[in-house]
Amino acid sequence: LMSGVSSKHHTPSFASILWRSYMRSLERRPLLAKAATSALLSASGDVLAQILEQKLQRKELTVPGQTLPQRDQGISLNWLRIAKFALFGFILAGPVCHGWYRLLDRSVPRTVRGSSLVKLLLDQLLFAPAFTALFFVVMGAADGQRFRAIKRTLVRD
Repeated sequence: LMSGVSSKHHTPSFASILWRSYMRSLERRPLLAKAATSALLSASGDVLAQILEQKLQRKELTVPGQTLPQRDQGISLNWLRIAKFALFGFILAGPVCHGWYRLLDRSVPRTVRGSSLVKLLLDQLLFAPAFTALFFVVMGAADGQRFRAIKRTLVRD
């Protein structure tokens, strides 16, 4: 044996195997990988939002002169809502963001001075408002809202 070299083989962790697999999928099929990632993150975000909403609603019961915490009532998840978020992520958010950021990278090369700031401004001033409106329109339609109601939401919020 050489000094300082172990004869044991290093076994990669599950997380590192998962990360390498994800990075390979980004190289091989970037659009599909980003769509799947967006679906997973969108669904996970909605699960967390539902948990927080319920915990905030249950945190306080008003009784004259005091506040009482509610006891363990469990969490009830709206799986249809989670599915809508996952589908939005997979069908729209992942592919649209993939295309937008590719366009930004091609349009504003790194050699341009201040390219990060230019990309940030384009993203926040052009893309973010349009994408936010798209989100409200699609999710409103998925909830069965009519266009007038969706339009009111866009104007109000």
